[in-house]
Amino acid sequence: MFTQKLHILPQQFWHEPAFVVGDCEGLLILKNAIERALADGEAFSDCVFATDGEGYNIAIACRENMDDVPLGYVGEYAEDKREYPDWLIDIVKRGYENAS
Repeated sequence: MFTQKLHILPQQFWHEPAFVVGDCEGLLILKNAIERALADGEAFSDCVFATDGEGYNIAIACRENMDDVPLGYVGEYAEDKREYPDWLIDIVKRGYENAS
């Protein structure tokens, strides 16, 4: 059985809550990555798992200007179809490079 479980559930529409639900290990991985992003400006988390067993990492950025970041709404009429900015993709690339 896997541990380090974490679900990040986005908002469907405006003004709805987002949810972060995890076991202790998964939440600690998220906490540690947030602390690294606060100190260094960005972080790439260790692997966490959804309860279906699929693992994933979390790219975290600490930025004052977020105008180029797509909104996280996933509901059909609220969805932001903009691409992720290059700097965010670069965090993921560096994270995978450092992991290997």
